[in-house]
Amino acid sequence: MEAYTQSYGKVSPRIYTYNMKQLELIQKVLKVKLKECQSSNILAYGWDAKKRSLIVVFKNYATYAYLHRSKEEFDELDQAKSKGTWVNANLVKPKAEFKRYVFSGIK
Repeated sequence: MEAYTQSYGKVSPRIYTYNMKQLELIQKVLKVKLKECQSSNILAYGWDAKKRSLIVVFKNYATYAYLHRSKEEFDELDQAKSKGTWVNANLVKPKAEFKRYVFSGIK
């Protein structure tokens, strides 16, 4: 598995492995499949069809479920060239309703 290339260079395999273990834990707890992405702020995102929530995991592992979202919005995010710009414009700035998850042991 190749580590993502960021503007500051390659992520070390050790950090990449740590990120993947944390994402596996988050997916297991939330019961949602997350998609990794190349973004300066977002580590991964996913769609919870049962709860109609768009899940966003930021690089600092802050995890948010944006509530009352549509599958079409998830598809827009999935197709967005810049995931961070899309999340900021469509979820953060409009102050979309959310639930924040805090996982002990994840930094």
